Amino acid sequence: MIMMPLGGTDAKFKVDDDLISTIEDAGVQAVKVTIDVTGEKLSLGASFPSAPLDEVFKGIQGSVEEKVPCLIVAKLLDADKSVDAGPKDLALFGYMPEGSPPKLRMLQASSRKTMKEALSGWSIREVVAGEASELSRTHFVESTRSMTAEERRDAMSREELEREEVQKQVSKEQSAAPRMMAGMASLKIEADPSFIDGCAAAKEGEKACVAKIEGDKTTTLTGSVLEGISKPSDLKGKLPDDQPCYVLLKNSEAEGRLVLVSWLPDNVAARARMKFSSFKASVVSMVKSETGADKLATSEVTDQDDLTDDIGVQVEHGENESPSTEDKPKTGFKPPVGGFALPGMGMGLPRH
Repeated sequence: MIMMPLGGTDAKFKVDDDLISTIEDAGVQAVKVTIDVTGEKLSLGASFPSAPLDEVFKGIQGSVEEKVPCLIVAKLLDADKSVDAGPKDLALFGYMPEGSPPKLRMLQASSRKTMKEALSGWSIREVVAGEASELSRTHFVESTRSMTAEERRDAMSREELEREEVQKQVSKEQSAAPRMMAGMASLKIEADPSFIDGCAAAKEGEKACVAKIEGDKTTTLTGSVLEGISKPSDLKGKLPDDQPCYVLLKNSEAEGRLVLVSWLPDNVAARARMKFSSFKASVVSMVKSETGADKLATSEVTDQDDLTDDIGVQVEHGENESPSTEDKPKTGFKPPVGGFALPGMGMGLPRH
């Protein structure tokens, strides 16, 4: 039995040996992994024999429970070769249905990392599913493939329609959320333990936390750590070309100031672009809470060439704030058009 710490929690969950051996069994196409909170282990919930993936996923959909998160590990190479994959390629589905208990959702998100470590000899592609119907070959293919040039152009032409649709969803979430005081983030997002760990690593320096928004009905901010990052230019070539993310790092060129880069490449689909931007205020608030930072430089970057080391250098008043009105020079009384100022009306005497 393999013992592994569950990232971001105090629990050290065990990965059952029979779970790993079942996955490696040539006669097994997929397994359901259950999260045993009481026994603190990841165990075999069900196995599905070798068969075409569409048939296997039908069985998987019938095996999951309402409001009970779990993991699905599926071999991508089937008899029909329905997915372009090799014999060591796996799909790892994080099934997180709406209404799941918060503790189980946190443990499920962390257990994905634990499973990937236990299956280190395999090539794993990860997908999040919010409902049973998304446990399918079609959802996997759609979630992991790159957009064609034609699809990107089509998405550009639909941008206004997508913007309107996303804005309606944002308004719906805002109206359903508890009322908050002015200045507080109105869109709620949950912090995955991996994001909390990533913030702590970035705060230490020489590392960056790459945070991504996952899920549709349940929105979670996950994090991963990049080593050897001490300034924004170190990120060049290390960020995804078609996926937005937030990157937190200490900029050594700006007196070690914390910097939050919003990475939003041009070819990101309109829906993802709007969703990403809508949660920015919440993400900034979460970063400040996790790092204890009073001042946080933020910058939106769309191109690798714009990852320059002057990001955050000019910040003196907090989160890229302009100087307060108290810091601005007082201009005094300004006469109306056609008029002139009389002595004592605030124009001041000339200095000699």
